Amino acid sequence: MIGYFLIIILLNINRTDKYTLYNFKKENQEFGIGNNVPIAATVTSYSRMIINEYKLLALKLGYELFYSDTDSLMISGQLPEEYISSTVLGKMKLEHQFKEAFFVMPKVYYLDYDDSQVYKCKGYPGDLTRADFEGLYNGETLDLKVTKWSKDRVEGKVFIKSDLPYKLKVFDSL
Repeated sequence: MIGYFLIIILLNINRTDKYTLYNFKKENQEFGIGNNVPIAATVTSYSRMIINEYKLLALKLGYELFYSDTDSLMISGQLPEEYISSTVLGKMKLEHQFKEAFFVMPKVYYLDYDDSQVYKCKGYPGDLTRADFEGLYNGETLDLKVTKWSKDRVEGKVFIKSDLPYKLKVFDSL
């Protein structure tokens, strides 16, 4: 049986053989307490560079690339053992071997593996079914309800709005 694989990268931002993490001055604290946008952008961009190396490797090995995010790949085969480790930073960690999947759009997908399912749907924390993802894949729209919250830091209040409409639809980017 051909297996499909979800692999997650273990990112090492201090990797010195190819990448350098720049030091940022304290003047970046204007973005807020505990926030440092330049460091977040640097880590994300390095992760993209590293994941692109793994994408190219998978393609060179003749695998299909089904889906990729900043820190993960879903491909039609397993990477060689020297690229896989659950503990070594900078290597890939094998998360799942799946037998069926729907890749609807970025951050919206469904995986079926070992009689279990994993799915992600950006902006919607509720439960969805295989039929929901298959419908989206085939161009249907899902009309859902979500709860949103916002902070008013001046007043020190949190506002919660329930049962807000959330429409999930695949848009053609052409």
